[in-house]
Amino acid sequence: MSKIANYLRGHLLGEIDFRPDVRQAYINDAGVLSLAPEMIVAPRNTDDIRKTARLSWQLAERGHVQAITARGSGRGTTGGAIGRGAIADMSRHMNNIFEYDAKQRLVRLQPGTTIGTLRQALSLQGVNIPPLDGLDARRTVGGAIADNLAGLASGKYGDLSAFISQLEIVLANGDILQTGPLGRRELSRKKGLQSLEGDIYRGIDAIIDEYHDVITALPEYDKSGYSSIASVKRGNQFDLTPLFIGAQGTLGIISEMILRTEFRSQSNEVFALVFASASVANDAMRILRDSGAAFAEYFDAQLFSAAAAAGRHFDWLNLEGADPQAVIIAGFDDFNARTRARNLKKIQKTFSSAEGVKFVSSDDATDDALLSALDVARYTELPDKNPAFAPHLYSDIYIPAARFDEFTKALTVLAGRLHCNMPISGHVLTEAYTVHPVLSLRQVGDKQKLFKIFDELSNLAVKYDGALIGQAAEGRIAAHFAYKHLDVRTREMYAAIKKVFDPLGIMNPGVKVGDNLRSLTSSVNGDVLPQI
Repeated sequence: MSKIANYLRGHLLGEIDFRPDVRQAYINDAGVLSLAPEMIVAPRNTDDIRKTARLSWQLAERGHVQAITARGSGRGTTGGAIGRGAIADMSRHMNNIFEYDAKQRLVRLQPGTTIGTLRQALSLQGVNIPPLDGLDARRTVGGAIADNLAGLASGKYGDLSAFISQLEIVLANGDILQTGPLGRRELSRKKGLQSLEGDIYRGIDAIIDEYHDVITALPEYDKSGYSSIASVKRGNQFDLTPLFIGAQGTLGIISEMILRTEFRSQSNEVFALVFASASVANDAMRILRDSGAAFAEYFDAQLFSAAAAAGRHFDWLNLEGADPQAVIIAGFDDFNARTRARNLKKIQKTFSSAEGVKFVSSDDATDDALLSALDVARYTELPDKNPAFAPHLYSDIYIPAARFDEFTKALTVLAGRLHCNMPISGHVLTEAYTVHPVLSLRQVGDKQKLFKIFDELSNLAVKYDGALIGQAAEGRIAAHFAYKHLDVRTREMYAAIKKVFDPLGIMNPGVKVGDNLRSLTSSVNGDVLPQI
């Protein structure tokens, strides 16, 4: 390994480290898996990534696979940013915002830019990228795209795919691919290239033809695998961009991007609804989906009970004559203050007289007080009793509104059977929910329960017309449980897509692979420290 590192040091502008203590800092992400890399590469520019990939390709051609895993802030939980081989740390140097085109409202930047930095820069122009709102400001934009993350406002404004204009990708052999919509003539020219890029365009076009029946049957709500291939060919246009959203660096490494921005009001009318019955809350969720709200977040009241037990109280939560069972926090962001006030008044009129429902507005608690409650799950995920914690693994499970009540009742039964509380929270508008079981991974029983819960949740999601991977990508840890519900042809298609882009198995191997349960079990770290 020192020979490879020394070779790269002679050709790259960025740093290469293979000291054990430096590598130790990269063995985890924010999840529960651990894998030790062989070296850390901190590229300073696209050319550094190209040279690293080209060397790995040449080594793989000689039978030595030197894998490359792109990593941003390392705050994901799926194991997508850990791996053996080389870790390409994009956050250290490749974190620049190059330019903003005010006329077209486009911003060009590098993948290591944090969401918080981009948000602050765009706010000076009066614009933002709505799907990034509500995400951890310390996460990188490249990581958000690679993981297909969606923030609070995605239900109203759409997910990140609607805001990506173009991606620059370093392919497995070090070549560059610029994504973007192509017409028939330009696609024909690309397919004629005698290069890996040409192989990719020929291969993906052939896969779309061969698996047409599979692609047309893919449910739009299931984001596992490379299901976004359904969006590559639209009418007379062909665009590879969707395939890289949620691909987690398995098809190539994002080295630069151009994103669309949007004018958005900086003012919100925030309110909360407290329910004495989860069933009544379910009825309210249907109303909120049609209300024009910018966001609406559902919380099992158990999450607030855990916060209260830790000393964090919410004065507005009290419900006369009953204990709260569910809470929804929502808001309107219309530019016009009168429109926001009118929408809020409609909600107040609908629920103020409803039995077992308490309407809370800024008259009862400040917007900041209500918005702070969006982080209430923290007291369940990180209880004071160490080493127990609720790893943020079972997130973004898609459950359609019509089956949500049944799903939550089945979840209560499952929690009783596994002797583990399973409070739920989630995005009402996108119908993507997170389950928060508290585990202690130093105990063998809880380690086994970690995967048992995945298995049971994947079964319940499918039973109630949903999917385990309803938004964020599956990474290493959830792939097996998501893929077991896919038919053989769908799995074959996903494997074929991976093979077209990465024929030598260099790019983040082991991620988005459905037959990795045995290796997963040995990678669980009982002493992992949760990130805060």
